[in-house]
Amino acid sequence: MAKAGLVVLGIGAAVAGGIILLTRGKGVKLHQGWNEYLYTGPARRAGDLFSSIENYLIIVYYFWEETGQWVGVTEDLWVQPDYFLNINVSQDCTWAF
Repeated sequence: MAKAGLVVLGIGAAVAGGIILLTRGKGVKLHQGWNEYLYTGPARRAGDLFSSIENYLIIVYYFWEETGQWVGVTEDLWVQPDYFLNINVSQDCTWAF
């Protein structure tokens, strides 16, 4: 996953779609475009967590409850349990983690 700078967007940047709970060890089908997920696995470094889709990954945001804003995920960020994620991919793929 390419390193990205910190991106902060207002809450209005949320996208429409269903929310799916993620559990470790299962493949999750992502559709081209935006996908919303509530991550329920253990804390993991984003570069490792998204390695199975790095060729299709455009950008990932997580919702930071403290500020009410969407924040861009960088490669070295530790994705925590219960992070609400918006994942944008270039084509349909399966996210295995």
